[in-house]
Amino acid sequence: MKYLPLFTLEIFHEYYADRRCSDFEIEVPPTTQKLLADCRCVLKPLPNGLRVLISATDQTTPFIPLPDKATFGFLLRLQNPNFALFTDLSTISSLAAPLYTNNGTTPELALTSRQTNQIERFTVRKPAKTDDFTLSGRPLKGLGLAGFQVNGLGSSAKPVSYDETGKVLRVNSSNAKAGDSFTVTYPTTPTLPLGVFAALEITPTGLSGGVNPFQITFKAKKVRWKYYVITSKSENVANLPGIEDKDKLIAFDAAGRTNLTQTPDPADRIAADLAGKYPDTQTYRLASNALVPCQETARKTIQLKIDGEKVMDALPNPAIQNYSIEPNKEDSLYQIVKYFK
Repeated sequence: MKYLPLFTLEIFHEYYADRRCSDFEIEVPPTTQKLLADCRCVLKPLPNGLRVLISATDQTTPFIPLPDKATFGFLLRLQNPNFALFTDLSTISSLAAPLYTNNGTTPELALTSRQTNQIERFTVRKPAKTDDFTLSGRPLKGLGLAGFQVNGLGSSAKPVSYDETGKVLRVNSSNAKAGDSFTVTYPTTPTLPLGVFAALEITPTGLSGGVNPFQITFKAKKVRWKYYVITSKSENVANLPGIEDKDKLIAFDAAGRTNLTQTPDPADRIAADLAGKYPDTQTYRLASNALVPCQETARKTIQLKIDGEKVMDALPNPAIQNYSIEPNKEDSLYQIVKYFK
């Protein structure tokens, strides 16, 4: 039997040198497993995603036609515990139930939030212009009257007010009869299964539209680079350290240099720890002028200078595990450098 590509999904990340991100396990829910089986599709894993093939009679005709607007759903489970240290999650972290879909016209999947609704059935006991009904579900926070739909009592039965604290919806049921039943539909707070990073929903255009290449691209987190340089004390030499990038991509100027021995910084836990470990030395903190995007490949052009003279070539980059958040909530990576003549 002939199998042709239906769609591919690849996950990329700016942090990695080859951009391929293999930090996720892609889970296939039962509904999608059934869809794959019913349409004689085969799922092939990729190092950073997956490929779905479909049986076909020729280059454009599936052996079993896909249902109208067939949607393949998947769940992303994060496997790398350090992922948040080098990834910009500012957008996705604000969503209750992140969902990637191919609603747009580009291969990049669009990030939105899963939408869920609940339907509750009620019975009118005593018709009134303000009839109280207590909701048992979890209505979306900040939901206004327009978010509630009342069906089954005619056009005159409309929400009058809503008490979010008590989840009490008041409906005008004055034109109804005692015993009449109706439903209330409203959006609820969406959730994802435990341990799921995000959900995916892909609706391919079919073989007639060619292979569908879809992708998700994560951006690298930008952080402040900080070097803590420990030098010996000397009466004759200043031992003033400086950091220089030969490629001129990262700048460290005098404004970002602090002599922590002369001006202790109690709010800096790293500086406080070094002061206790190295009492008879000088400790300097040198911070980059701007935020630096995290990247897997080391920058080998960072040099240490003492009193303007280069003393160390190819300083180690601040490690991902050396992560700290200062009192001003700024993310930073740091590296401790010891230099003694």
